[in-house]
Amino acid sequence: LQVVTATTTTSTAITTDTMADTGITATITPTANNSKILIIISATANIKRTNTDAYSGAQLLRDATTILNYFPSSSARFVGLEATGATYVSLMDQASVTYLDSPATTSATTYKLQALVEKTTNSSSITFQPSSSPSTITLLEIGA
Repeated sequence: LQVVTATTTTSTAITTDTMADTGITATITPTANNSKILIIISATANIKRTNTDAYSGAQLLRDATTILNYFPSSSARFVGLEATGATYVSLMDQASVTYLDSPATTSATTYKLQALVEKTTNSSSITFQPSSSPSTITLLEIGA
């Protein structure tokens, strides 16, 4: 069985309310059809907005298929903060994602994290790998 780890330090700013790539991605080729893949992500992110709140959503993809959602405007937000009466909010976070997948393939399989901001007004943004801070994705193949 195998372990694949990828680290990125490329700063990636997201200011859109549609899913966009964070730069956090890795590819693994399972050795058996019944293997499971444990995905562990440690994502460095800075979310900010000139307002009282800032929230983001995210999704984990296997190739083009969404396998895990953290959508905004719900209890499953990815990163966020609120400060009553504030005129500017900013949060540096080390967000974690852990997911056990059953891809049912022996073909090369790519996993990646995408994100969005809940509101695009008031200079809302989330930056992954700010100031070249590293984010890491690890893929562990587990035999059935």
